[in-house]
Parts: sequence; C-alpha cells; structure tokens
Amino acid sequence: MGRVGEGLVYTWLVGNGTPNAYIVDAPGCDIVALTPHKALRIEVKASNAKPRGSDVLKYRFTTCKKNTTWAKGGQGYQYGPASRLSTETCDIVALVAADSGVIEFVPVQKIKANTVTRPVDYFDDPIITKTSWAAAISYLWWGNQPPQAQGYK
Repeated sequence: MGRVGEGLVYTWLVGNGTPNAYIVDAPGCDIVALTPHKALRIEVKASNAKPRGSDVLKYRFTTCKKNTTWAKGGQGYQYGPASRLSTETCDIVALVAADSGVIEFVPVQKIKANTVTRPVDYFDDPIITKTSWAAAISYLWWGNQPPQAQGYK
C-alpha cells in the first residue's frame, strides 16, 4: 500500500506545480519536494476504506512509527513503544485514500494521535488535495500569520 500512496502523491505534486519532487528512502520521510521557500519532507500514509466499529466505512491512517531494534542472539526484531511522527523527520503527512486517489496534506505539527481516521465521504471532494496542499505549505512557510504580516507580497 505504501508504494502506491507514494506514487499517487509524487504524481500529484509533479503535475501540480512542484516538479522538483523526489521519492526517497529515508526513515520518516518518503518524498522530498523542493518549493520556492523550503525543501519539504513528506511522509505518506495510505489506506483503503474498511469497516470500523459499527460497520461504517472509514479510512484509518497509522501516524506513528514502530521503534525496532535487532535483538542479540538472533532473536529477531524487538518492538519498543511507538512514537508519533515529528518535525525531526518530516514536515507534512500525506493521508492518501488509495482506492480513490484523493490526498489530504497535513502539517506534522497538527497530527495529535497515533492513528488518524476519516469517514469515507471526507474524501468525496477531490479539491481537498489542492486546498490541503496550499494550507499545509502556507502553515509551514508563514505559520498562522498571513504572508503580508511576514513581509511577503
């Protein structure tokens, strides 16, 4: 599922004004997108809609990473407590509804849980991809202040 999501995000970025985007193999970062103000590290999380709880279809995105270490004596991997994605490894989390190809871009600072769920109809409007990208980069470039307050015109 991960490579499909990466391909969808990469294709959207290149086709929508960010031609300098690169799929990378780095911990906590799947794509680097070079924008006019900053290189943005994007972690991609993809999901298909599945029944949750009362058989309501939802998308469920795991927004944490497993901490793994190789056990001594060839015992295999040991898993430590999961840690939430952070600004140490990425700037934006791309939540991909893989079965529809719609993407929501979220600044990593706004991810407050180890799992993010979205109802299926949340991704019904394909404009969410474009508007969430604009909102995410605006937040990262200028914070909560409009560009004029930062001296940009």
